[in-house]
Amino acid sequence: MAFSAKNKMGFVDGTICKPATTDPTYEAWVRVNNMVLSWLLNSIHCDLAASVLYADSAVAVWKDLHDRFSPSNSPRIFELERTIATLQQNNDSVAKYFNALKGCWDELATYNPLPSCTCGEYRTFATHSQKCQLMQFLTGLNEAYAPIRSQILL
Repeated sequence: MAFSAKNKMGFVDGTICKPATTDPTYEAWVRVNNMVLSWLLNSIHCDLAASVLYADSAVAVWKDLHDRFSPSNSPRIFELERTIATLQQNNDSVAKYFNALKGCWDELATYNPLPSCTCGEYRTFATHSQKCQLMQFLTGLNEAYAPIRSQILL
């Protein structure tokens, strides 16, 4: 969000390419690229930063991080699915329990986004997904909410 807000996303996604050294905009590009690189390096863990410290462009760092952490993050998906399946309200408030569950759902949605289409089946699939989330939420509620849960399920 910060890169987009500062109009610097092109340095990260590669749409603003490095100009030739003879290009009059070369020095300005280097200056902005170094600024974006410093933002990236300051926003990641120091152990991770050491592995990308000598990259020559923000896009190289971004690609390296993307290649390491984005594709098919099966261990994280597994962990999220297990957390969702086993999460219980326990002594937490309903709001705190729901926020924990919603955080897991939102992160999982970044790994497994709903398919998009124009055929109208999207609404059916989204409704099914919401019903699954409702069942997950109700499953983890304290037994003190059993009467309310029963009413919702009816």
